[in-house]
Amino acid sequence: MNGWNRQDVIVMIKQNIAKEEQQLFLEDSDENFYFIAGYTSSGFPYGVAWDEIEDAPDFEK
Repeated sequence: MNGWNRQDVIVMIKQNIAKEEQQLFLEDSDENFYFIAGYTSSGFPYGVAWDEIEDAPDFEK
């Protein structure tokens, strides 16, 4: 046995998933947009702006 129990493995998997989700999120945001949903045919981003999300009642910094 390698000394790892099932719970240790589950925690490691969840941490890896959280890191991957964070990285994906960072790729879909910038200084203007909390989340970039897509780009127009002219290349301009659209989505949810930071000021919109910061005004939401359940937003936590």
